[in-house]
Amino acid sequence: MMKKFVLIIFLISLVSSAAFASDISFEATISKDKISLGEEIQLKLTFNGTQNVSAPQLPDMEGLESRYIGPSSMMSIVNGNVSTSISHIYKILPLKAGLFKIGPFTISHRGTEYTARPITIEVVEGPVSRQRQAPRSEGSGVDVKDKVFVIMEAPKKEAYINEIVPVKVKLYVSRLAIRDIQFPKIPHEAFSMSEYANPRQYRERDVVGEYYDVIEFNTNLFGTRPGRFVLGPTEIDCNLITKKKTRRRSPFGDFFGDDVFDDFFDKFQTYPLKLKSTSIPITVLPLPEKGRPEGFSGAVGDFDFTVSVNSDKVLKVGDPITLKMVVRGDGNLDTVSAPRLESKKGFKVYKPKVIEQSIGAVVYEQIIMPTTDSVTAIPGIAFTYFNPKRRIYQSIKKGEIPIHVIKPLEADKLKIVESPITGEITFKREALGADIVYVKESIGNLKPKGPYLYQNKAFILLQVLPLLLLISLYGANRRSRRLKTDIKYARLLHAPKGARMGIKRASALLGKKSPGEFYDSIFKTLREYLGDRYHIAAGGITADVVDSVLAPRGLDKDKLERLKNIFRECDMARYAPSEFGRAKMADTLNDLKDIIDYLQRHKS
Repeated sequence: MMKKFVLIIFLISLVSSAAFASDISFEATISKDKISLGEEIQLKLTFNGTQNVSAPQLPDMEGLESRYIGPSSMMSIVNGNVSTSISHIYKILPLKAGLFKIGPFTISHRGTEYTARPITIEVVEGPVSRQRQAPRSEGSGVDVKDKVFVIMEAPKKEAYINEIVPVKVKLYVSRLAIRDIQFPKIPHEAFSMSEYANPRQYRERDVVGEYYDVIEFNTNLFGTRPGRFVLGPTEIDCNLITKKKTRRRSPFGDFFGDDVFDDFFDKFQTYPLKLKSTSIPITVLPLPEKGRPEGFSGAVGDFDFTVSVNSDKVLKVGDPITLKMVVRGDGNLDTVSAPRLESKKGFKVYKPKVIEQSIGAVVYEQIIMPTTDSVTAIPGIAFTYFNPKRRIYQSIKKGEIPIHVIKPLEADKLKIVESPITGEITFKREALGADIVYVKESIGNLKPKGPYLYQNKAFILLQVLPLLLLISLYGANRRSRRLKTDIKYARLLHAPKGARMGIKRASALLGKKSPGEFYDSIFKTLREYLGDRYHIAAGGITADVVDSVLAPRGLDKDKLERLKNIFRECDMARYAPSEFGRAKMADTLNDLKDIIDYLQRHKS
């Protein structure tokens, strides 16, 4: 009679569970329906009556950006009625002010479609508490692009080859928190661009009275070939800082628990922004052929130069003369070459070299030597360039520099003196190595006096130990951070430890001959292990998890059937504990150990 009663109760529980599983509802909620521009909100898509719904993919929402945070499951038991639910949580960041409608949301689950009502969000420009204006129409208002944007400016839309074109890139920010600002990226096909100067920061007011913080980047570029080109668009990568909702904490709960710094930094979150400017069309003109002088080397700009000599005016043939030539002006110094001697007659001329270059000036040095005493002056020096403002070629010439060159003195000339031979010459054999020491052409083979340092085992160990210590610390820190942030990984590591503790408690109850407590411990151990091992809510685990979660993973059917049998024995023991003796309890415990060992070894 008792067995029939237990069977009836078991069938009723199965029917009620099936009826409960079919009662599924779907709803969407938000943390706030009115927020400030740049503030984020939380969207929850909740499924009541099931926990086996994966995260839905949100559609693209104009003016809003979404990011999936993770799931949150729940189970409650009220008057014997079990209810389960799962919520998929998203963060929504508005990109402009106005009224926005999210949804309706339609989800298909096991052949049935579920729909949640749409949600309306109002986004305002300033703090919500200070807003008194009437709500805007949906999709209208101020865009984030009106609060942070990039402008590229170039004073010239037409330039010659090698002509400098100054470019300004301005980042405007108004009442938003921006950080991690990168240098602008300018696509510059057919242009050569210099490095950015140090950015300038200042405030600027627009025509309607809005103040902006401005970061200005300056650079120069010049065209390398003629044609019509498009400069840009400029791109700047940065991060937008938003304040997120934080839960209220107990004044004593976290004092001995979580890291106090986590609570501070978790109040803010970063969203990556890629800002783009408009493009600028630029026409690069070729340098005119008409009027191009001989010796023109490609310098473009408006220049002048000076020449100085560091030698005396009275020189000897072969004495070096150093010419110092400084070219200054407004133009492309990268294309400037040294001024050129108009004549090399009577001189040995060496190639000029750059000794200094700064903003607006480049300094050259050139060495020349007179080869005859007939020269009376250093030849004239000329510098030719193209002036883009006047659109003509120009030449600057510096006159001859007088010098006086004389012949070398007789004492300076090379003389070969012969000593007179006054008697018989005798030769003496030199002792090799004593009287004459020859210069070695190679150093020969060198041998160390002692062993090399790298052959010392203690030295090698001292070099390896810091590296091993660093690797160990890095691994420990990475594992600690992962345990804090990766819940699934933490539960997976905790699963075998929790199972061992549960088996130990059940073994102790086996000796006390208490079937009710024993099977409660077995059921709790199995439920917590499966929850941690497969990252599912432990509170809602029943025998159904075998078919819905474990069977699709390719596990052994015999093991799964034994697992179901343990669930059935735990359910039966709640109503008729006296039916289970010590031998049956020991078999159940052995089955549990065997199944947990199998699941640990199976990589599923």
